[in-house]
Amino acid sequence: MLESTGAFVLETAFPASATPESVLRILHDHGAMFGLSPLVKSHRLVSPSDDVSSEPPSAAVSPDTAKPLTYEVTEAIPLLPGGLWTTNSTSKVELTNLPDGLRTVEHAGAGIEGTIRWTVGRREKGEGGGDGNGAVWLREEAEVRCNMFLVSFVKWTMKKSHVAMHKKLLEVWGEKEEGGH
Repeated sequence: MLESTGAFVLETAFPASATPESVLRILHDHGAMFGLSPLVKSHRLVSPSDDVSSEPPSAAVSPDTAKPLTYEVTEAIPLLPGGLWTTNSTSKVELTNLPDGLRTVEHAGAGIEGTIRWTVGRREKGEGGGDGNGAVWLREEAEVRCNMFLVSFVKWTMKKSHVAMHKKLLEVWGEKEEGGH
C-alpha cells in the first residue's frame, strides 16, 4: 500500500479562571469527549484490555498511567459537502488518560490509523506567542497514516471535526464551571 502521513496541531486558550484540573476532568471523561465530536454517532466500551496494539513508537507513557480503554465508535463520515452523502464507519478507538492530558489511537477501516495527543498546560511568558499570563491552554497534536489517496480527505475531515470539538469543549467547560461542578 502507498502509505502517507498527515498531521495538524490545534491549540485553544481557556479563560483566566480555568485550571488545568478543570480541563483534564473533561478530557478524562471519555463519554464527554465522544460527545464533543460532530462525527460520532455512538460509542461503547469494548474492554479495558490490550486487545488492540496502541503503543506507537513515539508515545512514551509513564508507569503510573492508566491502561488504555478500548471503545467501538461509529462515525458518520461526510462524503459530499452539505451532508448530501454520508457513510457510517465503525472503528476501534483506545483512550489513555495521561497526567497532563489524553492519548487516543484509532484503528479504522481502509488501513486508517490515527494518533492524537491532547496536552493541558499553562502558557508562561515568552511561550508559544501568547501573552504569557499563565493562562491554561489545550494543545492537540494529531497524526493520521493511511493510503496516500485518502490522506488529504481524512486529514481535512479530522481537522474540521476537531476544530468543532475544541469550540464545544470550551462551551462544556464553561457550563461545568458556571454550574459549580
